[in-house]
Amino acid sequence: MPNTSTAYTRAATILKVFRPTIPRNLLHRLRRHLPRPTFLLLHWAYIITTCMVSSIIFWNLSTPHGYVSYVDSLFLIVAAMTQAGLNTLNLSSLNTFQQCIIFVHIILGNPIFVSAFVVHVRKHAFHTRFRKVAEDKQSKRKTSPSTGMQPVTWQSSFAANSESAMHPRQTLHCASNSSHNYRLRIDPSLTSMGSRAEDRISPTQSTHDHYDDTLRCSDGAQDPRCFYNSLWLKESGHLRRGTVDRNAQFHSLSFEEREHIRCVEYQAVRLLSYVVPIYIVAWQVFGCVTLGTYMSCKGQSAAAANAVKPWWAGIFYAIAGFNNVGMSLLDASVIPFQRSAFFLSVMGILMLAGNTAYPVLLRSILRATLYFLPNNDRYRSWRETIDFVLRYPRRVYTNLFPSAQTWWLFFILAIFNAIDWTGFELLNRNNPLVTAIPIGYRLLDGLFQSLAVRSSGFAILPIGSLAVGLQALYIMMMYISAFPVVITMRNSNVYEERSLGIYAQDIKEDQLEQEFRTPSSVRKTRMYFVRTQIQRQLGHDLWFVIGCMILIVWIETDSYEKDPITYSIFSIIFEVVSAYGCVGLSIGLPNQSYSFCGAWHASGKLLLCALMLRGRHRGLPVTIDKAIQLPGDREGMLEEEDHGIRAERSRHESRVGV
Repeated sequence: MPNTSTAYTRAATILKVFRPTIPRNLLHRLRRHLPRPTFLLLHWAYIITTCMVSSIIFWNLSTPHGYVSYVDSLFLIVAAMTQAGLNTLNLSSLNTFQQCIIFVHIILGNPIFVSAFVVHVRKHAFHTRFRKVAEDKQSKRKTSPSTGMQPVTWQSSFAANSESAMHPRQTLHCASNSSHNYRLRIDPSLTSMGSRAEDRISPTQSTHDHYDDTLRCSDGAQDPRCFYNSLWLKESGHLRRGTVDRNAQFHSLSFEEREHIRCVEYQAVRLLSYVVPIYIVAWQVFGCVTLGTYMSCKGQSAAAANAVKPWWAGIFYAIAGFNNVGMSLLDASVIPFQRSAFFLSVMGILMLAGNTAYPVLLRSILRATLYFLPNNDRYRSWRETIDFVLRYPRRVYTNLFPSAQTWWLFFILAIFNAIDWTGFELLNRNNPLVTAIPIGYRLLDGLFQSLAVRSSGFAILPIGSLAVGLQALYIMMMYISAFPVVITMRNSNVYEERSLGIYAQDIKEDQLEQEFRTPSSVRKTRMYFVRTQIQRQLGHDLWFVIGCMILIVWIETDSYEKDPITYSIFSIIFEVVSAYGCVGLSIGLPNQSYSFCGAWHASGKLLLCALMLRGRHRGLPVTIDKAIQLPGDREGMLEEEDHGIRAERSRHESRVGV
């Protein structure tokens, strides 16, 4: 026994000698050199990590083992997570577990699902900040002696009594001389325990702890309280134009006013944290029940041809349609239903609700809710919160836009769909495969294909059998598929100029003066921003797309020499653009139902995975988007700085007469 103990002691000594010494502050040192965890970086990490882990599980579940190669497993998971929808093999040949994995990843990769998660993160951040404010005020109140000052102005319910459990909701309202008082309801979990105390400010006294500035009401009276009420009044005369810049930038606010704005934004984020998940679940449940019932009644033969249960096939169609992933458990996509008006109508509605028309529908739902809510004290806080969301949507959510931008998005979508629909009908007028369809169903099929060409990637007819001119039109439409929503998102960004890089935080005064005194300077109008966004989006990652395209052509050279028609350069370009646009349309193969890329070499499939990942992230909000930033003092500083630079630009432009 002693010998064993001595051996253990010697071994421990040797290990201590050779064990590397890790400094305690190594993590802190590494954090200095690591990039800041921005939303875009976290989204990349989320997508890549999920795809890598799930692809291993997917590959190991193959029956028999090795039936699906790891490259194909990775490709299918990436295509599901990025909403690309391309498939290198028929999904009907997978086992049920693998189909369920793809089903789950279609939902996890949905941009609306990710945006709902961001809303919940921001809600938690607001919750944490308010709790910290309550604790700080409570500690200051305990340490500072009572001054006996007579309180008046806005009341803060951050502190509540110990009986808060008996009162599920507490009220924070802003006092005003007007009869319209803005009321906010704060969760009791935001309040600290202890005796109820209210921070108030005298309208005739000003201290360094409270308001340093006074705001002028519409009647000319100076009152620091009137801003809160005037901000949400519908009468335009009560809204001071000098307080809100374009894209809902609030400036010239005191610290207390900023805090109150955060209270209102919290209520708006809290509302959206319920509305967005309900929207996601309701539409998908509707689609699953509707299409599942339809398939069990009238789609049994189509499902039996692929040995798939009708209910399961209908549910998969609904989820793939809403999440705009052109995957189907039926090898023929939606071709068996090209004469089913009910099926195509439901799928078309789901595709619009889950992608291109989502901002329009969400704003319409909120507007209708505000219209039908009774205008009384019971629903007053609900009405005012919804009104704030509709007035300043980009302060609280990425995919909700102001009225003008929403109408612009609606008309752009209508124009794009009209172009695709017209092209389908005109360019295929001599196509025997299309002319064989009755005129009524032909028009419906053309409309469905126009809805699917920029998002879901479902094919109502084999894409390779359509007119070549229509295929060329589809290439352009797939490349610009994300443009309408992305440009609207950038154009309505609170920090629009900063996001476009028109000016930086370190611009010097002499540089500004020199820039705006040059003869070539032009007015930075809203159309200027739109043009800049379009130019940047057209050139965004173009080098990456062309580079991957050239590499894939090199890789598939031997296949091209064997079959130059199937492996034509045009077919490769179509597949590459479809992958980058995360659409999922494919020219296909002569004797196979899966995508054209299913016959490529493994290296070509991996390049296409990189394109799908790159294309998935082109539609995300920029880092300096107000709707994804956590509440803090930096956002107020950015708004004040933006206003100062914009005001300086306006002064210089007025001097030179631009």
